[in-house]
Amino acid sequence: SQWSAGVNLRYLAGHAGAFTSVDKFDYIVYDLDTLQVNHVTGEAGVSLPLDYETNDYTGRPLFRGKGIGMDIGVVYERKVKGYQNWDKQSLCSQPYTPYLYRIGVSILDIGRIRFNRNAYFMTMDDASTFWPGISALDFTTMNNFTGEISYHFLGDSTAVIADNSFKVGLPTALSLQADYNFYKNWYINSTAIFPVKMSRNAVVRESLISVTPRYETKNFAVSLPISLFNYYDPRVGIALRYRGFFIGSENPAGFFSFSDFTGLDFYMGI
Repeated sequence: SQWSAGVNLRYLAGHAGAFTSVDKFDYIVYDLDTLQVNHVTGEAGVSLPLDYETNDYTGRPLFRGKGIGMDIGVVYERKVKGYQNWDKQSLCSQPYTPYLYRIGVSILDIGRIRFNRNAYFMTMDDASTFWPGISALDFTTMNNFTGEISYHFLGDSTAVIADNSFKVGLPTALSLQADYNFYKNWYINSTAIFPVKMSRNAVVRESLISVTPRYETKNFAVSLPISLFNYYDPRVGIALRYRGFFIGSENPAGFFSFSDFTGLDFYMGI
């Protein structure tokens, strides 16, 4: 048996960010010109490369947020045979021993980015408004937009801005993997990725469940990933490896007109 574990730490720099999170929104639209909001509770944040007074692009500072991210995981391998020279060689000097199966568990993208440059954090708590003439609303800048919203809901054009910084969580996920060498150079892999929301305002990662048969030798490998994306979207891909070079796609069907084309992923590396 062999156990392996690892931790990956990253410094993160955010160029720009924005979010909206609404808990409650009870409204009536009487006609094209009249809106009544009985209750609204929520938060929003923006940190953009704009001058909010003019909406002109501004490239400085390049990064408006910073943070830390982390991955952590552990892998158990059941080897075909044990280490024969454990008392004579260090662990890293052992010759490679094929595995019968291996199982891994990891948590990906733990962390968040805090935006505090050119940032607005806005809140409403059980606010309401009666807004006739809303169809005539015409805003040209970010400050104009937030000022109009704040004035109609809170009676003051700046009251909606509660702070000049906000945090956005990373797309944290729990990842489970299993790989089984069932016959000579033939393997089958199964991977499941489940989103884990660790903070109120966070990017939510898509779920993924996949089963991938694979033929692999030292110099060549071919695999056929069969996946279910977000529990409902089936995909069949292909991947090839020659020595240290690999190329593949998880969803080439649209490119070959097997289904409606909405997107194509493609990756390669060496």
